[in-house]
Amino acid sequence: MHRLVNLRHLNFIGTSVNKKPMHLGKLRNLQTLTSFYVSKCSGSSIKELGQLDSLRGQLSIFQLQNVVFPIDAVMANLKNKKYLETIELGWSEKNESSISERDVLEKLKPHTNLKRLTIRNYGGTRLPDWFSDGSLFTIVSLELSGCKYCFSLPQLGQLPFLKELSFSGLDGVVAIGPEFYGNNSSSIVRPFGSLEILEFRDMLEWEDWCCFEDHIQGAAFACLQELHIQNCPKLTGKVPQHLPCLTKLVIDRCHQLESSIPRAPVMENLELKECKTVLLKHLPSTLATVEIRGSGIPDSLLWKILINNLSVKRLSIVNCPDVELPMCNCYTSLKQLYVKDSCDSLRSFSLNFFPKLQKLFLYSCKYLETLSNSEEGQEFMTSLSWLRIRGCSKFVSFGNGGISAPKLEWCHIQDMENMKSLPEQMHTLLPSLGQLILIDCPLVNSFPEGGLPPRIKHLSISRCSKLVASRMDWGLCRLHSLQSFYISCGYDNVESFPDEGLLPTSLSTLSFYKCWNLKSINHKGMLCLASLKETKYY
Repeated sequence: MHRLVNLRHLNFIGTSVNKKPMHLGKLRNLQTLTSFYVSKCSGSSIKELGQLDSLRGQLSIFQLQNVVFPIDAVMANLKNKKYLETIELGWSEKNESSISERDVLEKLKPHTNLKRLTIRNYGGTRLPDWFSDGSLFTIVSLELSGCKYCFSLPQLGQLPFLKELSFSGLDGVVAIGPEFYGNNSSSIVRPFGSLEILEFRDMLEWEDWCCFEDHIQGAAFACLQELHIQNCPKLTGKVPQHLPCLTKLVIDRCHQLESSIPRAPVMENLELKECKTVLLKHLPSTLATVEIRGSGIPDSLLWKILINNLSVKRLSIVNCPDVELPMCNCYTSLKQLYVKDSCDSLRSFSLNFFPKLQKLFLYSCKYLETLSNSEEGQEFMTSLSWLRIRGCSKFVSFGNGGISAPKLEWCHIQDMENMKSLPEQMHTLLPSLGQLILIDCPLVNSFPEGGLPPRIKHLSISRCSKLVASRMDWGLCRLHSLQSFYISCGYDNVESFPDEGLLPTSLSTLSFYKCWNLKSINHKGMLCLASLKETKYY
């Protein structure tokens, strides 16, 4: 390939190619080279990049542990590649700390036009001098990942165009001090003045964060929009408290963090996962999405989220069995509710208190018995379009009279071992239902009186023994909109299917899954299926 001297573009994105042609350095007109794997062989050493000064766009250099002599990194001549905007430098994940690695990285100094830089699995204890000498002046995005021997973060606060900053797997970092904000933080007016996204992930030894606002209130992170702190189990100090532009905050698996959440007057998204000591003192009225996962947040604070923040549209509660979801107030803004392995006090779920709810997901609510809306509230349940209930072992019914949800289109009911019946009057109260999925509901023995809604298009029945046994009473032949039917009957006594007159003529897809006792397809039941296009067996 080295003879193709006029070649302009060599793109390996989306491939697993990690061995490059020998003597790439002879392709001096090359403009695109997405990745380069360093080899100890002379024909594939990093020196091959030296003459490729026309490279532009992005370049990833991998297996830098194979650079034997730091002088070879100088010969790669990155500092003269003024058209490159994105560079990724990567060592092997199994790379061991090496004194020479800092020397190698020091000599891979990029051109000052660089916009995005990623460094992975670097084995040095500190970063090179060009991180703070102005070489990264135009940098917009910086990521350091897996640099487990680095014991301090670089001085980045003065970079005027930096918008995205991510750190992960820096096991050597114990504290983030004032130097993070600049050479002389006390004289800097607004460190990280352009930063919009800041991420700390898997910082396993990180204990303390010296927030710059301790010195000048609100001076740092004036434009920060997203803050992610994930899997930092030893972090005990506080996080920045004044973030006027913050819209999203994620705190995940920070078990010892005892900080209050920041004062963020425009925050819209809040995620708290397994961080029970985080305090909710400053909850803005702009919150739209709240996710609580195994955090041990007191009931009073959840109540504060729901009641005092009328703008909350999406709420997720996961692995919080002691949290209560009070059924005595109208949640007027909530559009999506997800509850899993939580709210053990919940016995009955009333849709009346959720007039704008569009999607409802109830998973493993182990004491939930009923879901309903009273006649007085049925006229308000005009928004619900998705309903999924799964693994609620004590759930029995949908209340007397059924549930009125005229816009409900999708209903999935699964692992309901004690549920005895489907909602009453489905054919009239759920007129828009287009898809119904029933899985592992062993006590349901029939569809409700009047049958299924007339607009239903997709019906799936899996491991519902009593319901399958009464299949001749289903009345599916009246459902002229039904297009697909899926059945999984396991070891039920179903030897022939479908029975004559069971399925409507509109059916186009018929699927069988794990029907172990099925011996034959009933040709009489198939003759009327004039629209059938596909039959599937699993």
